[in-house]
Amino acid sequence: MTIVAQKMKKVLFLTEFFRPEPGGLEGLYTGIADFWEPASLEVVVSCKESSYLQSSSVRAQFDRSRPYPVHRISPFADSLKQMFNKSDQEQKFLKFLEERLEIFEPDHVLIGQISESSQVARYALSDYNVPYSIFLGGRDFKNKLSLFNFKDRKLVSRARNVFTLSRFIARGARDYGIPEERITVLPPGLVRLPEESKKRKKKEFDFSEKLKGKVVVLGIGPFVPRKGFDVLLEALSMELDVQKKVHVLLVGSGPEYSYLAELIRIRELEESVTMTGFLDEDNLAEIYQQADIFVQPGQDREDDVESLSTTLMEAAACGLPAIAGRQGGNDELLRHGINGFLVEPGNVADFGRRLRELVFSPTLRNRQGRMAQEIARQEFDFARTCEAILVRV
Repeated sequence: MTIVAQKMKKVLFLTEFFRPEPGGLEGLYTGIADFWEPASLEVVVSCKESSYLQSSSVRAQFDRSRPYPVHRISPFADSLKQMFNKSDQEQKFLKFLEERLEIFEPDHVLIGQISESSQVARYALSDYNVPYSIFLGGRDFKNKLSLFNFKDRKLVSRARNVFTLSRFIARGARDYGIPEERITVLPPGLVRLPEESKKRKKKEFDFSEKLKGKVVVLGIGPFVPRKGFDVLLEALSMELDVQKKVHVLLVGSGPEYSYLAELIRIRELEESVTMTGFLDEDNLAEIYQQADIFVQPGQDREDDVESLSTTLMEAAACGLPAIAGRQGGNDELLRHGINGFLVEPGNVADFGRRLRELVFSPTLRNRQGRMAQEIARQEFDFARTCEAILVRV
């Protein structure tokens, strides 16, 4: 797609989600930053030190590779001492932002999420009269836009633009009183499609032997309750003939990692399920090539909603049919019966039935996989995603 030629405004991008950390938002925001003219962008990453998965040396190497400045500073407390001096941390962060506003003189600020750092930033933006836009994701709108969270509502309501990753989140924002004319649903797009060809020689992993002769079912973290991977394990424990036919790969980490590992042990699924732990992007691309079915069963949550799943888009780009919970923006990516199946979140029987259909029908898998790849090719255009932001800031 050809981007409309226009001068890019100088933008300061404030976010907690940025590469080299893994994750959908990290990929999205880094992709937006890479799209921008380097001379017209600075990035401030406000993630606290203890939340990083990558080492400081890996982060430093990544930051040096960017053609624009990346600053990593956070108002969040990382130690007991900092907790007792929270105001000092916030003042340090506020002072840093004020310096960047004075030195860089941005025309606009992009805020990646509702958080403590964005609340602190709001004071600086008000003092310097700099307009801002904010991204609204699944973790932001239900638990942070209620009437009881006045500061969060105020932050969003004063934004020039509210960018949402799905129509589902946009509807929720409208229901919470955000003016419709300020809401922009970003077109779905992948920063970089995983390798699409399955003809190259497959990489050998230490679990590769377990995959031979099996239908490979892939689920990717983070392992949090809304992903519903316990539904997958429960269904597998009940469908013994399916269990013998498949091998499940659960890739990633997260707060539910230990719980899922224990559930695998209790349900005696060790021979049918492998938890790989964290894999870098190159290894993850290889895993996509070895998979046959992608799953994200889902669980309904009030505190964490699926906005638009990057892994569902990646799976589609790799030609994988998917089974996903009918929640958040999943039905905007998955067309029931065409490129996969939508199931009721938390419904073990419903999920098990659809898994059985795909496992025992190679013809159905192939047909839905081809449709998934075609939809991804036609619709997941990251240039359109960036253009939607560019023309509004």
